[in-house]
Amino acid sequence: MAAALKVFLLLLQGSLCVTFEITMPLSIDGLTGSCVKVPCTFDFNSKFDVDLDDSCKAIWIRGSTGGTVVFDSDLTGDQASGNLTGNLLNKECTTIFYNMPLSHSDNYYFRIQCDNNLKGTYPTGVRITTQNSLDQPTITPSTLEVEEGALVTLNCTAVAPCPILPPDLTWTPRIGDIEEKHESESMVSVMNFTSSYLHNGQNFSCTALYKPQAGNTDPRFEKFMTLHVLYPPKNTSVSYSATVKEGSLVNLTCDGNANPAVYTWYKVNGGQVTDVGSGKRFSTTVSEVDRQFYCKVSNIYGTQNSSITQIDVQFPPKETTIITQPKGPRLEGSSVSLLCKSRANPPVTNYTWYKGDEEEKEAGSSLVLNNVKPSSSGDYYCAAKNEHGDQNSTLIRLDIQYLPKNTSVSVDPSGPVQDGSSVTLTCTSIANPVAVNFTWFRAAGREEKVMGSERDLTFNVTKLSEDQYYCEALNIHGPGISESVSFDVTFPPEILSSSRCIKISSMIRCSCYSQGNPPPSLVWKLAGEPVNHSTAIPIREESLGNVGMKSIITLYDLDEDTLSLVCLSINSLGFDSFAFNMSFSKTEQGLHSLSFGIGFVVAALGMLLVCVPLLLIYYRKGKVISSSDKAETCNPVVTDAINSSKVDVIYANKAFLEEREVAEEEPLHYVNVDFAKLQAHSKGKPGEGEIRGLDSKTEYAEIHLQSRGSIGGDAEEEENVSDTQLEQEKTP
Repeated sequence: MAAALKVFLLLLQGSLCVTFEITMPLSIDGLTGSCVKVPCTFDFNSKFDVDLDDSCKAIWIRGSTGGTVVFDSDLTGDQASGNLTGNLLNKECTTIFYNMPLSHSDNYYFRIQCDNNLKGTYPTGVRITTQNSLDQPTITPSTLEVEEGALVTLNCTAVAPCPILPPDLTWTPRIGDIEEKHESESMVSVMNFTSSYLHNGQNFSCTALYKPQAGNTDPRFEKFMTLHVLYPPKNTSVSYSATVKEGSLVNLTCDGNANPAVYTWYKVNGGQVTDVGSGKRFSTTVSEVDRQFYCKVSNIYGTQNSSITQIDVQFPPKETTIITQPKGPRLEGSSVSLLCKSRANPPVTNYTWYKGDEEEKEAGSSLVLNNVKPSSSGDYYCAAKNEHGDQNSTLIRLDIQYLPKNTSVSVDPSGPVQDGSSVTLTCTSIANPVAVNFTWFRAAGREEKVMGSERDLTFNVTKLSEDQYYCEALNIHGPGISESVSFDVTFPPEILSSSRCIKISSMIRCSCYSQGNPPPSLVWKLAGEPVNHSTAIPIREESLGNVGMKSIITLYDLDEDTLSLVCLSINSLGFDSFAFNMSFSKTEQGLHSLSFGIGFVVAALGMLLVCVPLLLIYYRKGKVISSSDKAETCNPVVTDAINSSKVDVIYANKAFLEEREVAEEEPLHYVNVDFAKLQAHSKGKPGEGEIRGLDSKTEYAEIHLQSRGSIGGDAEEEENVSDTQLEQEKTP
């Protein structure tokens, strides 16, 4: 407000000159909608002091001394536009004007008016101006720098044009102790507190909130100041951007609380510390090795180091390798796990497995192979990948081992081989590790014999051998056995000594037995001329196994003196012939009559050895054999029966001659006959069968069992011929 002005007035009343004096500001600023206080004192000539009584009132006129009355101290209640706070009797004219209008500015003049001679308007007034804003509060001191721990006093002063509605003063932040006092034209708030490093650089504000009249909005005015606190370093740390890729530039910030602050940067590599820079911020290229840093903050009040900061350096996969569990070769059928390991930041997010150039279906850091097979063997590698790149592991070879398989025998030469020639058998097998031991076996019936221990086996083949050969391949995991092989041994034809003729009545029947490989063909020559099958001379041929052939020719009513019969056997390797002796006595015979006689004698002796004891036992038990049962045969004990097709037995009977048909041949059964056990099984019935052979224990022979119905008067007319044919027998 402007300084008070003392006005001296000379008033002329009648013939007297009176001097008037008033003191008040030249101008006052007020807030729209609020009240305004005008401090005021007046004075006049002392001779009028007696007229200053209770009848006097204060009047304020706006505009000019003759203008509009805006205040009358006699008006009260709702009619009052203000309040006279001064005491007129003490010459105090201080007045408060209520609810000042918006954007108002005018001169106001004071008038003293009493119910006597004291009346007068002071010619000098005060200019009152109202507006929507006032000056901001003031904070003292406006700037402040103190050491940590010092006592701080902040003063906030705001104008108070309306004494009945002073402003509310608020500190932000509100700390320490606060005292407020209302002065004549202002409001003062004092805040006292002890400084801390936390207050350094902090803005303190003082807000003055005014409360206007007549429901107007509350205007607010604010003032700021910044406090600077000097203190040693505290809470020193390092910060950096969240993601840093290896080889890139990183910005480091030293976050130290100190005032003032001096910054120094250090790099740590193992036990070595290097000074690398200064300043609050530091930029450097980082790697897996160069990624540890710390900073130091210092001032005159102290020094403090941050902790060592290890920067999170991100990089693509490195050192990608495969670990095999369990280690070493694995046996077929077992399980194996492959683990892909890699260093990466961030960690590997994707693993891909490869066998050779082919991608495996299974994903993840491990590849589990169950029930491994030989096909599982090979080179494996894995690819590890994260957001920064990928890397392939080195190759590892998975070795799946197994015992020998697909073991087989190859024959050189392949195909048929001639009797007595050399053959080489080779044993081949697939194995891991490879087979190191080989064993050859020869199987003859139920007997086996070891023949060699090399991969190859060489020997000479013999005809008619049914021996089979196989090999065994062995490695550390076990054996593998091949299938058996046999040989197709070729040899030229040979006619067997069992070939013969028999004569019954006027019929001559000749049988020619031959063997050879390839199987021979048989040709008959009668009197030097080839003979073909016809009704007059029937010829029947029959194969005997794979290498034998039998041909039977039947001749009727021939002149024995002029008859010569030859059997000729032919194949691709040669031929053989046999001339039959057509001279007959009571006993039929061929060229080999001596052999037939020996066989007959031996067979007869065998029958005597078997049947005589049986007959004695039978008669002792008082049993009599009727004449109708004379043709029944014994039942010998037969053991070790085997089948063969090398030799067949021919026989003739009367029915065949009468019907002029070829006799039906029965198959030959090869047995070992134990005559010593015959008694126990024959139950004392000798003569129930007929056996012809060379010995009591014959390698094979024919046992011809006759039905009881056919044995009788015709039994003596039937002729049976059985011959033993050994495998070693050869045409002379």
